[in-house]
Parts: sequence; C-alpha cells; structure tokens
Amino acid sequence: MTTIIYINAFCQPETTAPAIVLIKTINMEKHDLLHEFPEYREKIHELKTSNQHFRKLFDEYHEVDHDIHRIEHGAEATTDEVLNGLRIKRVQLKDNLYKQLQGL
Repeated sequence: MTTIIYINAFCQPETTAPAIVLIKTINMEKHDLLHEFPEYREKIHELKTSNQHFRKLFDEYHEVDHDIHRIEHGAEATTDEVLNGLRIKRVQLKDNLYKQLQGL
C-alpha cells in the first residue's frame, strides 16, 4: 500500500495569523479482483471463460480500477468529484461481480 499526503497551507495576506493547513491522505491499494477475492481465483477464471456477462463486468471493473490508479498516481488530472464517481462505480461493479461469484 502506498500513502500520499497532500498538504496545502492557506493564510491571509497582510496578517500574522497562522496558516490553516489542510491535509489530504490518499491510500493507494491494489483492488484487482484476484487480490480482493483470492479465495475465488479458480471461480473467477471459470466465469471469465464461460460467462460473457461476468467477463464484461470483469473487464469494466479493471478498466475503472486502472483509471483510478492513474489519477491517484498523478498520471492523469481530474476533480475529486470525478474520482469519487469512479470509486463508487468500482464498488458497484465489485458488488455485482461478488454476487456472481457467490452464485446469487
């Protein structure tokens, strides 16, 4: 896991008031499905080859995860709103994939 800490200091010009410091921490963890669900490694492989819908969700999940990592590592700039939207989409895809892995 990699942690990046962003620190921004704000102060009013022409004052001696101390600066306001905002600290934003981003934890960059691997979220690929094999890392998230190691107990389902064989089932993931089986469903990727036999279930077209699972494969589509699997590919979309990894594409979104890759986009998130590019943003978190600074390779691509975006707003917090866009990044949070991608994170929500990743969670929704992961939930759907997990249900299929459980046979629900």
